[in-house]
Amino acid sequence: MHRRRRSPCCGIVWSSLAKSAGTVSSAALSDVRAVWHASYDRLVFDIAGQGAGFPVGYVSAIHRQGSAANVDLRGGAFLQVSVLDPVYNVATEAPTDAPANPNELINTAGFATFRRVVMAGSFESVTTASEGLQPRPSGTCRRIYRG
Repeated sequence: MHRRRRSPCCGIVWSSLAKSAGTVSSAALSDVRAVWHASYDRLVFDIAGQGAGFPVGYVSAIHRQGSAANVDLRGGAFLQVSVLDPVYNVATEAPTDAPANPNELINTAGFATFRRVVMAGSFESVTTASEGLQPRPSGTCRRIYRG
């Protein structure tokens, strides 16, 4: 069931429907980090250059890219977030993001929604991080460019 609500705290309209935009880019992912706010938690993908696009949506299970192996996540809902950008420099093939522990990408202690964030893989310039969340909250996805 799709729910829409307006957060009384920050005035942002939230939606839990799947979203996508753009096409594949050669701009490399350089970091994944999380930020908490008074009314929501936010997962941020830092991209060196202008990122091209993303698909994001709730799924029943998370699978590793390339192998399709199941990814164990904590939480009652699973959000799969991909960026259409590689984790390596396309010209040199040097890695641009090598997380210390891809199975615990972010320390989720203190976050209201996040239960576990993992790097599910990168294959053919599509990089996926997946989130185990408290039971299916509403959320939003936004593209933010910094010059």
